[in-house]
Amino acid sequence: MTKNKYVFVFVLALYLFTSVGLELQPIRAASLKASATLKGISLDISEQEILWLARIVYSETKRPEEQVLVAWVVRNRVESNYKGQSYRDVALHDSQFSGLNSFDKQYRENITRGYGDKGDAWQSALSVAKAVYGADEILNPFPKTVRHFYSPVSVSKTPSWARNKEPIQVVKDSSNKTVRFAFYDGVR
Repeated sequence: MTKNKYVFVFVLALYLFTSVGLELQPIRAASLKASATLKGISLDISEQEILWLARIVYSETKRPEEQVLVAWVVRNRVESNYKGQSYRDVALHDSQFSGLNSFDKQYRENITRGYGDKGDAWQSALSVAKAVYGADEILNPFPKTVRHFYSPVSVSKTPSWARNKEPIQVVKDSSNKTVRFAFYDGVR
């Protein structure tokens, strides 16, 4: 099966799980018993990690098909210890995700999102984060070395790390064919 077919299968599975109310159980960190309190709610480690992944995903895009790809890139970072060893570490690492930088106008909204918050895009980000967090590696549409992306429609210039490099995959807007996201392999 090609990677694009895996993406389709994953998105279809995600839709089915979220539309019928089933929940994927996180595979990693399930045995950890540590907890923390967030807005008066006790969350175990896997719930905290899913929340941080959802915040990253939500801060980057509101479109579900893009959220899936962003989530896998973030998972690749965590699993390869690139810019952090946890989703929280990766989320809070300096200058990695524009919507999670304190100078971003949406920073406050993005960084404080919780499980009880409303909105279709946020609920989608939570569903994607739960699914990707607990998914089997075979569903990853990218090699493990894909840890970078950017959105040409959201930034004024190409990041220095992307100059003179070809993206491994791009996501184009279906209506006007502009590149919304570009994903890169092997950036250090």
